[in-house]
Amino acid sequence: MEEITLLKSLTEEETDVIISLPVYILFLIGGADNYIDKREIEWAEFVVRYRSKQYKSPVYQIYLLVSEVFKEKFDSVSIQVMKEKNLKLRNQYIINKIKEANPILKKIDKDLSQEFISSLKTYARGIAESSGGILGFNAISDEEKKYIELAMLEL
Repeated sequence: MEEITLLKSLTEEETDVIISLPVYILFLIGGADNYIDKREIEWAEFVVRYRSKQYKSPVYQIYLLVSEVFKEKFDSVSIQVMKEKNLKLRNQYIINKIKEANPILKKIDKDLSQEFISSLKTYARGIAESSGGILGFNAISDEEKKYIELAMLEL
């Protein structure tokens, strides 16, 4: 993996937590209704690839790392997450994994951390809107609405 200036102060384990966030968010939002639709997976992967090509902000450099390991992370997280059959417990596990990023995000420049969190929120909304609804209306389910603001991420 290429070293990203934004993350150079982090350990390898901390970097892994940060670059795993988009995959955990995919499972939280996409799986909120107990089923991850193929369109949600495709959308998530598309957004990661798209953002990895934008260098307008150092934050999008993180997506470069994510794009390099997305499929691998998806497979390993899928195995971990799908062990839990109870949806409520599964979602709590995912939320706890996402919360692991909070102390790490505090080690990064505050403005850049906030920008990254904002980018994750638009990513989450995109996943929710990518599947469901009728002609795009009511695409976000009540289950997805519970998590879409990613309130578990905080600075």
